[in-house]
Amino acid sequence: MTVVEKVTPAMFDDVFPLLLELDSTYSREKWREIFDYNWESDEGYVGYALVDDRKVVGFNGALFSRRIIDGREARFCNLTSWIVKEQYRTESMRLVFPFLRLKGYTITNLTMNERAWEVTRRLGFKNLDTTVRIIFPIPGLSATKKEEAPVIVSDQSKIAAILDPVNLKIFMDHSHYNCGHLVIQDKYGYSYIIYTRKRYRKYNFDFSYAQIHYISDRSAFLRSLNKIKSYFLKSRKYFFLAVDERLIGNATIPYSKVYQLKVPRMYKSEVLSCEQVDNLYSELVVLGL
Repeated sequence: MTVVEKVTPAMFDDVFPLLLELDSTYSREKWREIFDYNWESDEGYVGYALVDDRKVVGFNGALFSRRIIDGREARFCNLTSWIVKEQYRTESMRLVFPFLRLKGYTITNLTMNERAWEVTRRLGFKNLDTTVRIIFPIPGLSATKKEEAPVIVSDQSKIAAILDPVNLKIFMDHSHYNCGHLVIQDKYGYSYIIYTRKRYRKYNFDFSYAQIHYISDRSAFLRSLNKIKSYFLKSRKYFFLAVDERLIGNATIPYSKVYQLKVPRMYKSEVLSCEQVDNLYSELVVLGL
């Protein structure tokens, strides 16, 4: 008889063989990061397992976090790595129902297949984003006066000194992962940006680009976008930027286009709007998906 159990970080060795069936390209150390993530949480568990005769035959992972959103604390549960062995698929939903019973949490599901999206939609989740904005860097566009030109800060020791307490905590929580940190600063203020390096293959060539997961101040970001694009092209050799549309609102951005996500990102929340939900504290950053 199968049972559903909470999974603690100490159970990693029991779950790891199943995770390899989900994606064998990640190392053991990489998979472990969704069990031993580097920020504090009070929940004490990292998901649920379907267990048959002491063997894990299904798993639905969760990254818990607590954030300050617009001055108020918000609790998040980011679902990851839902996998069930084929002969147990009829019991898959048993790994979802415990999360639906969570009270006061914003639940996100940012990387899933079409089948999981359909199931999630029927459970009351809403689309968080269906499109990504692709922004192309065009050299020489900035018309800002030299004395008013924004400043790029990429040195992590200098970034830490700039950030307010809320963003400093975000910085510290994500400083151990393979993601980039950037501050764009002008006389009006700053925007703190977190991104990961991704690759897009076309014409037998790999194009590096920046997937932006967090923008602390949308106005400052858009105000200095030409400078940001120039930095990524010249200093990082990235061919374009990709950012979920909700993070930039309805901004009109020249030299950009909309890309339809194959599977929308989804969330379920009674307290937050989609524009208040970013991609931090998730497998997109921890695993670099």
